[in-house]
Amino acid sequence: MKLLTLLLLSAALGAGPAVQAADEEHLDEAMKHVKEAAAADDGPSIAKHAELARSHAQTADEHLDAAIKSLGSAIEQGKLGQGDRAKKAADEARMHLKAVND
Repeated sequence: MKLLTLLLLSAALGAGPAVQAADEEHLDEAMKHVKEAAAADDGPSIAKHAELARSHAQTADEHLDAAIKSLGSAIEQGKLGQGDRAKKAADEARMHLKAVND
């Protein structure tokens, strides 16, 4: 749901494909570690990969939440004609989306 919301909001700012690529980076890492956890035969390996997967998923989630909030502000401020505020909010969203990719 968050990804769909983010894609819709970012499309309004012209960043749809970039957002999807950024989100996929951490999600791909999370999926990789989930698969490794499921394939592991011992508890310590399972726990290690599950922790890494959770970390990537949480990082993506926190930054996506912040990006969605900033994109909402950018849209709101832009519709009110507050270009400087809208630009600042859009830049904040960009920074959060970039963090999802890191």
